Amino acid sequence: MNKNVRTAARAGACAALVGAIVLGGGVAAANAHGFVGGGQSDVVARAAMQANRDLGPIRWEPQSVEGPKGFSLNRSTGGPADGKLASAGVAGARNLDEQSPERWIENEVTVGQTINVGWTYTAPHRTSQWHYYITKNGWDQRAPLTRASLEPLASFSHDGSAAPHGRSHQVTLPADHVGDHVIYAVWDVHDTGNAFYSVIDLHINGTAGQPAPAPAPAPAPAPAPAPAPVAAPDPAPAPAPAQAAAPAAPGHLHSMGTTSTSVDLMWFESGGSIERYDVYRAQRGGAFEKIGSTAKTSLLDNGLTAGASYLYRVVAVDRDGNSSAPSKVFSVTTKAAAPAPAPAPAPKPAPAPAPAPKPVPAPKPAPKPTPAPAPAPAPAPEQGIQPWSVRGSYTKGDRVTHRGSTYEAVQTHRGSGDPSWINARSLWKRVG
Repeated sequence: MNKNVRTAARAGACAALVGAIVLGGGVAAANAHGFVGGGQSDVVARAAMQANRDLGPIRWEPQSVEGPKGFSLNRSTGGPADGKLASAGVAGARNLDEQSPERWIENEVTVGQTINVGWTYTAPHRTSQWHYYITKNGWDQRAPLTRASLEPLASFSHDGSAAPHGRSHQVTLPADHVGDHVIYAVWDVHDTGNAFYSVIDLHINGTAGQPAPAPAPAPAPAPAPAPAPVAAPDPAPAPAPAQAAAPAAPGHLHSMGTTSTSVDLMWFESGGSIERYDVYRAQRGGAFEKIGSTAKTSLLDNGLTAGASYLYRVVAVDRDGNSSAPSKVFSVTTKAAAPAPAPAPAPKPAPAPAPAPKPVPAPKPAPKPTPAPAPAPAPAPEQGIQPWSVRGSYTKGDRVTHRGSTYEAVQTHRGSGDPSWINARSLWKRVG
């Protein structure tokens, strides 16, 4: 997995979707409704991780990884085929099946950590269960995922009602798993033959659990000393103040947008009483220098050189002045400078003046034209239409306005905060 850039985003910012996308494999984008990620989740699925490159069409529809239901570690029960587990066999998601140690951006977690795994539902289906698997120690990181590379991790049954918004599953990572691993997440729909699949890339920090050493045998008691004269005891010294634990290192450092002269940095909060985050920058071969501090989990670094590579790391500082370990180093290259515009062509010489026309007899007066009817007045704009909200709930047929245009909901859904959904044709159509 990607050793240089380990990052995640709770909600990826997507570019506008142009044209209707049908992802193939018998599953259309309009019918796909869920993926791992969102504000309630500590981790983000591979398809929704905006820092991932060359995702293909699934980048715009991460909720569209839908395939046949029945997945288990026994192939005879159904589900996607081995080697196509990540894509669930969806043609537009086939790039997800690519696997190598440097191919995908990872979610940073800790050995044995209990993580919140939350789903974003664009239209929640009735649900039977969610079940999760994790790669075995020693799995082949250069081959597409297969059932043989997975072991069970956790499962959560449901009563057949609609999947609940805003709820996450608490999943504890194995104490013996460290390094690069993958979680395979499955959401089984109750009343159809399909399920939704999410692949979650992890880098598990720490050391695999070791058994506690056996206690040393107690020494034999020494013989009792002769009694001594009793003296008044000295006052006991005051206990030393407990040393406050350092805050956790910031996680998932990444860029939300890179131009030729700027990098828009963002990271996950460290938790606890954090006073500020100190941000450091270096160029390859150089030392890190502090470029700023902020109480937020983001910072815009301006004034950079086009086409140059930069390294960043972030340190959390709590209210007691304790500093965390630095975050994982994030590497990014600014975009190349735009080419200079071509010089304007020289103006053409003015044409020679035309000869004076010969006099012609005066024309006969034209008949008086009949006045044209007045144009019909423009229709008045529709009344009562509200502006579109990225987190609003809408019923099929609802209308909203956005940037001077009117849109109509294609299906009932609730927004997840993604500003690109107004352009997803599986959810909205422009009507005015």
